[in-house]
Amino acid sequence: IARQGYFDEAKFKPRIRHDLNLLFFIDSGGSMTPLFEFCQRWRSSVLASVRYRVAKTCYFNNVPGDQVFLDTDLKDGIPLRRFWGNVPPGRTIALVISDVGAARKSWDTLRILDLRDFSRALNRKGMAQLWLNPMRRQWWSGSSAEKVATLVPRMLSMDPVDTRKTIAFLNQLMERRQG
Repeated sequence: IARQGYFDEAKFKPRIRHDLNLLFFIDSGGSMTPLFEFCQRWRSSVLASVRYRVAKTCYFNNVPGDQVFLDTDLKDGIPLRRFWGNVPPGRTIALVISDVGAARKSWDTLRILDLRDFSRALNRKGMAQLWLNPMRRQWWSGSSAEKVATLVPRMLSMDPVDTRKTIAFLNQLMERRQG
């Protein structure tokens, strides 16, 4: 990003097949609109680098509720339980991509509680989770993102430094869970 001025693609280890599932939950619309193309390129890069047993993407606005969407216009809704199906415990990674209110520097207690509950639901399903925020950490201060980062297992920025940490984290998860 520093060299080109834009995000090109993540560099993972050589493309291998993993017996893991990858579920993307991507915030769409509202404050995420200007960040959406960046998030889609990041997602495409991850999918091009590693083959997962199952890789699915859904979209939501602000909070994944009982229903998520298969399209970016948020028109083709399906129940959340149907989206994640019967994922094998310990064999699924959930990547949640959202600004969590950081883009507008907003604080929303209901959103914070709903995202905490969503994270707990992922835990109950036995999913490893990584929350990615396209806004730099300094933007989190005073927004819902600041609090949510303390409630979920791990939230990283999608800046160059944290993108490297994300890649390392995903590679570690894949190696650990392959055995």
